[in-house]
Amino acid sequence: MTSSTPNKPAAHVEVAQLLRLRHWAISVIGAGSESARDTRSVANIPASVWRLFFELERCASIVLHSLASSGAIAELDASAVETLRKTAATETQSALHARTEGRELAAIASRLDSPVVVLKGGVRAIEGDAPALPLVDIDILVRQGSVGDAIAELRAAGLGEPLRAMQRHQAISPAGDRLAVEVHWTTHYDGRALDPGLWERLVPLRGVPGLMRLGAQDSLLHLLHHATMIHRQRSVSLRDVYLIGLSAVECRGEDLDAVHHELVEDANGWEMAALLNFSNDVASGAPALRDPFLRTSATFYSGVALLSRPPWQFASKGALAFALEIELRRVSGWWALRNAARWRGTGIKSLTTVADRFPRVGAGVLGIARAGYYSAVAASMLPLIRATKEKALHAFVEPGVPR
Repeated sequence: MTSSTPNKPAAHVEVAQLLRLRHWAISVIGAGSESARDTRSVANIPASVWRLFFELERCASIVLHSLASSGAIAELDASAVETLRKTAATETQSALHARTEGRELAAIASRLDSPVVVLKGGVRAIEGDAPALPLVDIDILVRQGSVGDAIAELRAAGLGEPLRAMQRHQAISPAGDRLAVEVHWTTHYDGRALDPGLWERLVPLRGVPGLMRLGAQDSLLHLLHHATMIHRQRSVSLRDVYLIGLSAVECRGEDLDAVHHELVEDANGWEMAALLNFSNDVASGAPALRDPFLRTSATFYSGVALLSRPPWQFASKGALAFALEIELRRVSGWWALRNAARWRGTGIKSLTTVADRFPRVGAGVLGIARAGYYSAVAASMLPLIRATKEKALHAFVEPGVPR
């Protein structure tokens, strides 16, 4: 039996509702006004599930923009509209915040010996494009030899304090109401060096002298890798689908050909190629949109739903991420285990405290403890995730909705 609480439906019911919302949102964003007016599939879904959906998919401002453009927002019930508007306002605020921080980054760029390249959604936010896409941080790229200077400048500007360097970036823990900033020296998830030609293909950020963005081809490849390999424990969010679609539209034919050629050489290229085609269809308003991430979304939603129910609410998010990494199979089980031992916390305060006080111990004994804890959670949770997913997919299927 799938666990439930007095205030929540069974996990598979919630997952089926999330899948219906995703299917509807895709049609609203991609197919236009007629799809937006058909709200039968999302009628009577609780406001709590709408809130969870927008938290996971980060697409409220995009959906609201599409609904407002079509005049179809009146077709939704009042509680859904209220949730949509409140979440979209929060998303828009984060983008406006990033635009303000962009001016600070431009001033810092003038003092560095490296170009400062804004990555991913930070480009649209700082350039002021609509609809606004939500951000939790701003990612910038600098030459590896300038990382220390960039961190020092960010600290001096009051943005926050530096955190431990990771495989591909070093982050600033934000001060007060400032946005977090991550300083990257590579865009590759495994930390390997950049193609030197990338620096020759940079283009200026529109309206913000001193900041740069990746060339169209490099930007699209980075977005595809980020959506599938950096967030390898989850399905691709509709926010990222929309962003990738816009990036694909900006590319010339030869850029797209070069991207497809790169994907052929990648072990996960088949999934990224499917994501590229799907995102391009969404951005182009294709009349029939088949979601290639239906099953991965069902898997991800199932893990999230179970984590909020007994007894799994005591498991850490890191342990859930490890379980989903294994289930989604974007990396090998051995890679996921090694990564768990090296980088993630357990969510257990005593172990985290020891790791902070004795870093060398954390690299050994605590690494083994983390890997063991995650493995135990995964072994217990994965059968329930799979069962919940299948029951949700069965409940979700309806006429006109491809499985």
